[in-house]
Amino acid sequence: MIRPSKSPWASPLHLVSKKDGSLRPCGDYRRLNAQTIPDRYPIPKIEDFHHILKQTKIFSKIVLFKAYFQIPIAEDDKQKKAIITPFGLYEFNVMSFGLRNAPSTFQRFINEVFFGLDFVFAYLDDILVASSTEDEHSEHLKVVFSRLEQYGLRINLGKSVMGVNQLEFLGYMITPEGSKSPPEKVSVILNYRLPETIHELRTFLGLINFYRRYIKDAAKNQAVLYEYLKGTKKKDNSKISWATEAKEKFEQCKKDLANATLLSFPNPDSPLAVFTDASDYAVGSVLQQFEEDSWKPLAFFSKK
Repeated sequence: MIRPSKSPWASPLHLVSKKDGSLRPCGDYRRLNAQTIPDRYPIPKIEDFHHILKQTKIFSKIVLFKAYFQIPIAEDDKQKKAIITPFGLYEFNVMSFGLRNAPSTFQRFINEVFFGLDFVFAYLDDILVASSTEDEHSEHLKVVFSRLEQYGLRINLGKSVMGVNQLEFLGYMITPEGSKSPPEKVSVILNYRLPETIHELRTFLGLINFYRRYIKDAAKNQAVLYEYLKGTKKKDNSKISWATEAKEKFEQCKKDLANATLLSFPNPDSPLAVFTDASDYAVGSVLQQFEEDSWKPLAFFSKK
């Protein structure tokens, strides 16, 4: 993964904490990144995976093992990735975290790996496989594993989930009927105490707005809360003097997520309609599709 280096380049070593408590080594490549021509290859939007899920009932999530480290670096470029350690100067033989173009490079690569497979959605190292039946899913997985083997990629079995009828993917719970916010994420927000500072309130709104597309008229109840953020900095720790109405809206926002709507998966053969509403201080809409003799929501939108 790394080797001793005699490079004229050098970046400080940086250790990033992972969710499991372990540390991920990378370089503090801010100065190198400033000299790097950006790669504009697009990263998919997280919610884009919904388009492959219509009429699917069996799902697998495949997580690659140390995905970036499976991408080799060109020999001439290795010296640029040199890092300063307590043991001397070392350089990466593989792509490391922190590089400006690492996400785009990996997304381009993984899209090449699964090119032409319409039952696969890859978001960096998280791979979703969706099928209509168990037999079909078995065949799909054979194709996926064949591609992974062809490109020499290894998977993290401990984080992967195979052949289930519902699973969490990129923060969403996927079921045959549609997608929703995962129960454990809802529980975290329901138990969220009243924020004491501007920074805590901003964090809460960030959490709940990840699932904004599931909540009807979200802007209506959040408007009072956003008033507290006006003219403040990102990590402002100023204390909040809560008004009674604002406290009620805070609790209502939590209830709205708990009662959030199950969203259907898009069906290109079904009629679509956008329903809108507006008031003096907010607008709202819902995109729906008509199937099984009723309108079913695909996503909600609202804005102050």
